[in-house]
Amino acid sequence: MIINIIVFILVLLLMFVGVIGEILPALPGIILIVIAALLYGIYTGFTEVNYIVIIIFLFMWLIAAVIEYLLVYLTAKHLKMSFYGLGGAIIGLAIGFFVGQLPGLLLGIALGAFIGEYFYQRRAFSAIKASFGLIFALAFGNALKIIIAVSMIIIFLLVVIF
Repeated sequence: MIINIIVFILVLLLMFVGVIGEILPALPGIILIVIAALLYGIYTGFTEVNYIVIIIFLFMWLIAAVIEYLLVYLTAKHLKMSFYGLGGAIIGLAIGFFVGQLPGLLLGIALGAFIGEYFYQRRAFSAIKASFGLIFALAFGNALKIIIAVSMIIIFLLVVIF
């Protein structure tokens, strides 16, 4: 009985690390919640968390990933970002990741997009608009992914408790 409680608490902790992973890029995000639910399902013989819950969680993970990529793509398209702006944002993302986690990422993306767009268009306003638009899309996408991650934990708790 005590081992069941310990396993349940460890699975919940792993799930909360998954939520934190949506904020900190060095940690895995929603997929960690799916893995934790799968491990709990295996531990309980899929009596509490069954295959349907795992499939729903996988679907929610897929939806979260698609939403994030669509937001960035549609924002870049709406702002008419150039290949240089997107390339700069990707380079800034890579550099920002190694410089300083979340603040470094955001600053790296913004500066990369700005430098790339400015290099291409030579207009500061367009470059600033592209930078802020991209940051807004990423922030909004992350917020939605956090909501989905917390929803998954709530579903898990409801399934296990009831």
